[in-house]
Amino acid sequence: MLELVGATVRRGDRDVLRRVNLCVGPATRMALVGPNGSGKSTLFTTLAGALELREGEVRVAGKALGRGRAELREHRRRVQLVVQDPDDQLLSADVAQDVSFGPYNLGLPEDEVRGRVQDALELFDITQLAGRATHQLSYGERKRVVSAGAIALRPSVLLLDEPSAGLDEVGTAGLLTALARLHERGTAIVLATHDVDLAYQWADEVAVLVDGELTQTDAATGLGDPELMRVAHLRVPHAITVGRALGLDPLPRTVDAALRTHKGQP
Repeated sequence: MLELVGATVRRGDRDVLRRVNLCVGPATRMALVGPNGSGKSTLFTTLAGALELREGEVRVAGKALGRGRAELREHRRRVQLVVQDPDDQLLSADVAQDVSFGPYNLGLPEDEVRGRVQDALELFDITQLAGRATHQLSYGERKRVVSAGAIALRPSVLLLDEPSAGLDEVGTAGLLTALARLHERGTAIVLATHDVDLAYQWADEVAVLVDGELTQTDAATGLGDPELMRVAHLRVPHAITVGRALGLDPLPRTVDAALRTHKGQP
């Protein structure tokens, strides 16, 4: 379990996060949503142990995270953050080297590194890119390579900042397939997104961040709250709107599912 407890983080002359409480349980599927400038990236970097808190603490399994070098190093292995721009995290000349960078830095044996790299490439369906130069990759391919590099470290929690940004429909579907496989292995996943339909389709929980303050609840309750969505400068997902109009309970996760349910189709 990874938590923020009463977390306040100041940047410049303002508190970007204000007394935030957040709980990421084992194998969580959570979406973090909110308007630009609400503090989503700051929250992620705080969870990853990269920022010091003005107040409150980060807790792992109920214990406050210390600031010692060894403890932070281990924390950053277990809690991996993938930022929005993949070029900020690509470090090597070709794909296999880039994905192996983290495991090699852990001092793992050669055979284990190779196994982890192969596993991560297969998870994101990019084994065919292993020998490709990173500068020759498309934007979507670069995003998958960076995510594979994070997964090669076998984290307990994966934080993804706008993972679907810049991806087409096929790329987004591939991302969701990879995340489903990863979740089946027991990894907790938190993704920040402006796509409320994606968030509702994928997440079990939602954390809505507005002006540095956070509301955490189940996906249907949070994303289906018109007032909360209004202050977050977001809309209610189409599937919830259609499902409510058709009187469906429980609410389906997609519009297609809502229409099939209404017609009595499986």
